Amino acid sequence: MRDVVLGGDLALRFGDRFRLDVASPAEAAHALCKLLDGFQAAFVGRDHQRRYRVVVGDRTLASTRECTLENAEGPTIYILPVLAGGDGLFQTIIGVALVAIGAVTGQGWLVSIGISVTIGGISQMLAPSPDAQKARDEDPNSVFDGAINASAQGATLPVLLGTGFTGSVVGSASIQSYQQGRIDFDPDGGVVTDGDTSAGGASAQGQPMAALHWLVGGDGRQRAVTDGRDYVLRGAGGGGKGGGGGIDEADNSARSTAVARGIDIITQGPCGGPVNGLASVYLDDVPIANDDGSTNLAGKFAWRLGTQDQSYVPDFPRVENEVSVTADVRYGTPVTMPITNDVVNRCRIRLRWLSGMRDSSSGDRIGKASVRVLFEVQSNGGGYVQAVAERVREKTQANYEREWEVELTGGAPYNIRVSRLDEDSDSSLVVNAFRWESLTEVVDEKLRYPLRSYFAFQASADQFATVPKRAYHWIGHLCPVPRNYDPATRRYATSGPGTTGGVWDGTLKMAESNNPAWNLLLVATNKRWGMGNFLATRDIDIWELYRIGQYCDEGVPAPGGGTEPRWTFFAYLANRRAAWRVFDMIVAAFRGSAFWGGGKLVPTQDRPAEPVYTYTTANVVDGLFVREGTDLSSKFTRVIAYYHDDAELGARKPVVVDDDKAIQRLGIITKEVDAYSTQAGCAQRVARSYLANNQFGGIVRWATGSAGSVRAPGEVVEIMDTRRARQRHGGRIDTATADQVTLDAPVTLRAGIDYLLILVHAGRRLVRRVITAAGTVQTLDIDTPLTDPPSGRDAVWVLAGDIKPERVRLTSVQETDEGTYRMAGVTYVDKYDYIDRAAALATEIGRGRIQRPRRPTGLTAIERLYTAADGETKLVQAMFSWDYQDAVTAYRVTLNSDNEPPETVTVTGPSATWLNVDPGEYTLTVTALTGGLPSPPATKTFDLEGNNAPVASFYSPDRSVRVGDSVQFFDVSAQLPSAWLWRFGDGATDAAQNPSHIYRSPGLYTVELEASNRYGSNTETRQSYIQVSNTAPVAAFDVEVSGRDVSIIDQHAGGTVDSYAYDWGDDSATATTAAPTHTYAAADTYTITQTLTGPEGTDTTTRAVTISD
Repeated sequence: MRDVVLGGDLALRFGDRFRLDVASPAEAAHALCKLLDGFQAAFVGRDHQRRYRVVVGDRTLASTRECTLENAEGPTIYILPVLAGGDGLFQTIIGVALVAIGAVTGQGWLVSIGISVTIGGISQMLAPSPDAQKARDEDPNSVFDGAINASAQGATLPVLLGTGFTGSVVGSASIQSYQQGRIDFDPDGGVVTDGDTSAGGASAQGQPMAALHWLVGGDGRQRAVTDGRDYVLRGAGGGGKGGGGGIDEADNSARSTAVARGIDIITQGPCGGPVNGLASVYLDDVPIANDDGSTNLAGKFAWRLGTQDQSYVPDFPRVENEVSVTADVRYGTPVTMPITNDVVNRCRIRLRWLSGMRDSSSGDRIGKASVRVLFEVQSNGGGYVQAVAERVREKTQANYEREWEVELTGGAPYNIRVSRLDEDSDSSLVVNAFRWESLTEVVDEKLRYPLRSYFAFQASADQFATVPKRAYHWIGHLCPVPRNYDPATRRYATSGPGTTGGVWDGTLKMAESNNPAWNLLLVATNKRWGMGNFLATRDIDIWELYRIGQYCDEGVPAPGGGTEPRWTFFAYLANRRAAWRVFDMIVAAFRGSAFWGGGKLVPTQDRPAEPVYTYTTANVVDGLFVREGTDLSSKFTRVIAYYHDDAELGARKPVVVDDDKAIQRLGIITKEVDAYSTQAGCAQRVARSYLANNQFGGIVRWATGSAGSVRAPGEVVEIMDTRRARQRHGGRIDTATADQVTLDAPVTLRAGIDYLLILVHAGRRLVRRVITAAGTVQTLDIDTPLTDPPSGRDAVWVLAGDIKPERVRLTSVQETDEGTYRMAGVTYVDKYDYIDRAAALATEIGRGRIQRPRRPTGLTAIERLYTAADGETKLVQAMFSWDYQDAVTAYRVTLNSDNEPPETVTVTGPSATWLNVDPGEYTLTVTALTGGLPSPPATKTFDLEGNNAPVASFYSPDRSVRVGDSVQFFDVSAQLPSAWLWRFGDGATDAAQNPSHIYRSPGLYTVELEASNRYGSNTETRQSYIQVSNTAPVAAFDVEVSGRDVSIIDQHAGGTVDSYAYDWGDDSATATTAAPTHTYAAADTYTITQTLTGPEGTDTTTRAVTISD
């Protein structure tokens, strides 16, 4: 953080002091240009000739290169305007050079860096699947077909950006089969049973599992319960005598159910978690809970947000990996499966009797069938050891499952062998065939899964026919966002934490966000899975990103009424892709691009902009503009933009937008695109953007000299192609004075048309209104004098009137070996009302009269104190500003509030100020005027604090210091205090706005700030706010010598001293007071040693003293 101090008229208009997270004067100027509307125009001056004295600390900088040297914690930066004729040019810097980011390196670097991150789409994660069917009541067994999950184990860990419905990657998954009986909850994470679980029992090592049933309470808390009965589901005709032939059928004895357990990793974290608790988690498209707190499904559920120190889920103290086997086990042909994981503690073996078990060989009775099974384990190449030998004897008509758990001892690799010990039945009267369904590896670890957000679940088969498909409405990875930003309201605060002088100070915090600008910053700087090992925040132009973020958050009409943010972003990154593809996807979401220039990654955005430079046949190589139109095969007349609909569990839904006029000419030609959003309105705007660019998307290429070195992709420039216009409307200047410009050829001015003269010289673009009467003339009179008229024929002129320049947004700037710059751009049209509001799209480019001005953009308000006429009273003024437009003669500005009648003023510049403003809601309406033609009005509502008592607030970055350290305090009070009183807790006070203070003793100090103005005062107290610790003492002393007598003068620095020790160097006793005296027995030179001991350490120093008689 560095203090930036402005001087002169800049201080009066924009404020005199800012504390910004900048590393150089150049970055400070660039930041203020992005943060303060109107600052750049005022900073460079109308003729781009304003100069500044730039001082860092106490040193005046002499070059623009010095202004770019970075030091994030350097001294105060002073940017002081130089008055014309005041200081000359010695050690001054021109403003337009100070705000330039730097040269463009050409093609973007992202393509070649070769980093891979993950990317994907939710459509793959939530692919349609058949609706789950509940098991029939008469079916005695509830089983799953298999561990079907949204994604297979071992996949790349996903990253969720934005908020929406997602799938997951399996962290742990298994299916357990239980014999039905009465159950209770075991607090250690298992279940116990008091019901009969098996007719045949089990060996000591292979234990059949008990039935499990969980419920979620109406209060939203999860708990295990019992309902006091056996879970017995009977098949048709089971449990009694059969009808008809008098055959006696035994009751079904084999009753089992299955429970699926799993941990789904949703995203790398930290993240925001479910949007609405368990109501945001869907199993087979059914939410676990409803918004009113009632529940739809039974089970056990928990989640974690992906923090570094998150705890494990108590009821999931293991990691399970189920491997499908599905192999029939026949007599004499055992089935073997390997386990190579050397951390597996045990395994579960699940067998399935597909056709049930029964024996009707007696002729008049259908009874139990039996079969003997054998499980053996081989460890690390040794012999096979019996683990389970059991006879399974049951009667059931339906498929039936049974599961055993086997401890694994010795060491990996293991082989698990399952054998059938009885011969296969060759009669249809005895049914006992079975297959080995699955093998589950179990690792007994209480894993926390740090930096992974996951959802843990248990669900039983009496609710689902298969393992349920899971869908999560989840808030994605936290993003670095401005500290003054509230993601919920999408407001950027002008006071409080993260602000300085009414603007953002450049500091960041982590918060949830679906703004594409802040998701781009996350991907660029995340060290775990993004580009953070190659990029830091300092390597990114966050000031331009801030403007992009604000534009994305602006409210525009929503399809169903009301407003919604202009651009939002949602993506579930689940597959590896090159980094530049990820960047391409995100910048596409805010209709932008990114390039490497001036040592930084610079994002740009397709939003309303004014031209920064003008090219004509006189200042391009060979006077040639090359145009590349789009061929018919590239045209389209219908755009289908897809978004993910939260109302339908993230289903990918289309929005269709047609270009009706183009369809009449070309028919229906469809282009499909992805909006990367969960908003239908956002998809509509994406589609309209594609149609507008397709209609006017011609490419223009040209080459120029050194004038290309200061241009960057994303900027808007003008071109006047006199060959295309078939008229001479550009050339070189012959001569120029302050009030007149003589051209190199005559021009014809027509009556009733407003003409603008555009002058291009030394990197500057100057615009003046022509006031010469109609006729054919070569010398033009201008309305505003030139402060520094161009000389010679190196200046270029363009006349805009009946024919106006064409605007182009630059897409590339490349330096050639010949020292020229190849430039390319796409046609720029005022399409933004069409994109945002479906307004009519302009159809004329490059020809015609001066058009009606566009709707003003960038409406902002800044409140500042001013001194009333009495010279003492401090009042509040509201300074409103908006983006500058060429060719606008005036702005009509109306301010309306509930407290006062509307007030309308007309101004010539892009700002207006109201004095003595009271608190309240104010509506500002601005209309641009050109030649009497009004633009569509722009309206924005502001909550102004006005003349009101302040709300005290402060902070210090130095919360824990040592004795003697300087502690800096910053006032961040709201509602414009004019006086401050600090109480530091040690008896000291200060009246500065942002004071520093030194604590001399260790301890915890309570700090108070009383902020006041003429409307009242307010105090904020922060208990035990500053912790001051001791430092080790630093030994130092002096001596006074009188004859043989020596007196010590203690001069130690640092922290507390617990004990002193002085060695006099003459074998006498050590002195232990702070300032002892000593008398030497003889004249000589002695070395005195001082040793200081304190709670933080010990220090020693020596001093030689000469004693003479």
